[in-house]
Amino acid sequence: PLAVRSSSLLEDALDHPFAGVYGTKMIPNNQIDEDQRFQALCAAIRFVYAATYLKTAQDYFDGSGRDHAAEKMAVILQEVVGDRHGDRYYPVMSGVARSFNYYPSGAAKPTDGVVNLALGLGRQIVDGGLSWGYSPAYPAAPPPFADVGDRMRSTQTTFWSVNMGTPPPPDPMRETEYLERTDLEVAAADGVLDHLVSTYDPRSDRLRMGCAGVGPRVLDFARSWWVRPYR
Repeated sequence: PLAVRSSSLLEDALDHPFAGVYGTKMIPNNQIDEDQRFQALCAAIRFVYAATYLKTAQDYFDGSGRDHAAEKMAVILQEVVGDRHGDRYYPVMSGVARSFNYYPSGAAKPTDGVVNLALGLGRQIVDGGLSWGYSPAYPAAPPPFADVGDRMRSTQTTFWSVNMGTPPPPDPMRETEYLERTDLEVAAADGVLDHLVSTYDPRSDRLRMGCAGVGPRVLDFARSWWVRPYR
């Protein structure tokens, strides 16, 4: 699969950066017919350029006080990282790192930054969906939840993947044309959750690492078995 995304001058501006304002189109790039594959790529490129004229982008322009003529854009093609599971293609995890944390907890400071992790494509995080957050300086610190119930209510329950199966009806102006949003149980059937979740044990009212048990699962990336403090 390919990610067709924008690369513009204003996306990295220090004041009013336009990162995330324009669209990114992911395409399966698996059609047997080369012409169909090429046409799908061309349509994705046109979508990215056309995204500069969408109302959300125009409103952001107006709010930032930027001159529309100051924007210059190229289009980048990137290979989507992940693995294929049946008709779905997605990474085990994706993440977004920020250098400043507006809501630190415990011993963490705002300048320690924050990392958000999600199963599947990073659209889950970029769109403001539920994800697992932690401070890079204190990856093993207890999460800022009042109790186990609060943690279960705040966990990711769906994930995004690229649809590698039967193409959907053409909808070239929809950013998620070739994407699927799927329940977490599908990822369990794909066998990717073993090191990513903890399972609720109602007898002890605790979360136990791994998929063992039949209780609800919390996507906490097996707590911090794989992360080291970063400073």
